[in-house]
Amino acid sequence: MTTRAHTLPMPHPRFHDLDKVTSLYLHLVPAMVSWTLRWYPTKAFYGFPSHEALGAHRPATSRGGVVSLVLVPAVFYTAWAVAYYLKIFVISASRIKERGYQTLFGFVTTQRKGVFHAIAKRVRPSVQPAVYFALHMLFCLTTFVISIAAWHSYYVHTLLLLLCASMSMWHGAQYYFEVFAGR
Repeated sequence: MTTRAHTLPMPHPRFHDLDKVTSLYLHLVPAMVSWTLRWYPTKAFYGFPSHEALGAHRPATSRGGVVSLVLVPAVFYTAWAVAYYLKIFVISASRIKERGYQTLFGFVTTQRKGVFHAIAKRVRPSVQPAVYFALHMLFCLTTFVISIAAWHSYYVHTLLLLLCASMSMWHGAQYYFEVFAGR
């Protein structure tokens, strides 16, 4: 299961909004593809021998250990987080503010509920970006560790994928119910 799938349960899918549908697609499809490649690899499907055919000669990255499922993704996540932080809080900070763009950080700091809000209201605004990234990293590392169980168990992997997709649909349906019930 890809690390992007952990965002699926978040209340963002609204199917009338191209941005939300794109976000749903970018997070759900890689998780579905990784599930397919993990549990149904075939030589014809992706061009090389299946894991079963390779047997003990599989590359270390396909064995599903801590290095390939936690440490390597953590390196890429850290590179992304540093680049994102610099872009949002240093390079484009004034432009984002001037044009009134909404970032994920801005969204979660203005919500009146949730884990981040409960923590953010206890720290100075100048420290909130660092606290946000620390919590984000903790959440990502947790999902990286969960991916070990998903890698080794068809049922855990399938359950997680179904749970994420179902929660995403639930949040989208909830949004529509709130909008149409209020009219």
